[in-house]
Amino acid sequence: TSFDGDGRVVTDFSGSYEDAYAVKVQDDDKILVAGSSDNGNLGLDFALARYDPNGILDPTFGSGGKVLTNFVDKTDVATALLLLPDNKILAAGYAVNGSYYDFALARYTADGVLDPTFSDDGKMLTDLSGKSDYAYALILQPDNKIVAAGYADNNFALARYDLDGNPDITFSEDGEVTTNFGGTDRGRALVRQGDGKLVVAGTVDLGGNINFGVARYTTAGVLDGTFDGDGMVTTDFAGSADNATAVTMGPGGSIV
Repeated sequence: TSFDGDGRVVTDFSGSYEDAYAVKVQDDDKILVAGSSDNGNLGLDFALARYDPNGILDPTFGSGGKVLTNFVDKTDVATALLLLPDNKILAAGYAVNGSYYDFALARYTADGVLDPTFSDDGKMLTDLSGKSDYAYALILQPDNKIVAAGYADNNFALARYDLDGNPDITFSEDGEVTTNFGGTDRGRALVRQGDGKLVVAGTVDLGGNINFGVARYTTAGVLDGTFDGDGMVTTDFAGSADNATAVTMGPGGSIV
C-alpha cells in the first residue's frame, strides 16, 4: 500500500487504447514503463511513463511523467526497454513505414526528450526483409553495441547498432541477420552468453506443428554450428502449440 495507496496505479495517456509491454527500474528506484497509446488518429504511438517509487508519475519526465513518440505513419509500438549507462533510455519495437512494419528504436535523454545524437533525430527504423519486421527484445553489449531481436517476415531476426544508431557493419556484414527454420518463425527473446554469443528464442510453426525455437549466433552474427550442429534447435512438448517468449542463462552456461 506504500505504492499509490493500494499497490496499484492506472495511467491514462488520453487515448482509448493503451498497453504496457516492458518495465525497468532505474538506479534511483524510479520505474520506467513502455508500450503504446492510441494517438486519436486510428493508430498508436510509442508510449513511456515514469513513476516515482511511490507510484506517482514523475513530473520531471516528459510531460507530467509521460512521453509519446510518433515515427512515420499511424502505428508505433514499444515492446522493449534498455537503461543506458549515461542515464539515457532506449526503447525498441515496431513502426509502420509505408505498407509494412520496420524495427523501430528511439532514444531519450534522462528527462524524456528524444536524443538527437542518436540517428540524428532520436529515432531509427530498420527494414530487414522488405516486408513486416517486429523487434521484441533489446540488449546492450559490454562494447556498447546495441542488439535488437524479433522477427522479419517469417524469420528470426537480429540487428546490431553502434551507440549512435548506425548499423554495425561488422555484424553479418550489414548489421542484420535473419534465420528461417523452414516455416513461420517468430523470435521473441534475446540473451547474451558470457562468451558474447547471442541466443534468440521464439516460436517455429512447421505447418501447424508449433514448437519452441532457439538459434545461437557468434559474435560476428553467424549461426553457431557448435549449437546442435547448425545453430538452431526446436523443441516439441508433444502438443500442437508450444510458444517460447523468454530466455535467460542458467547454471553452468545452460540456456533456459
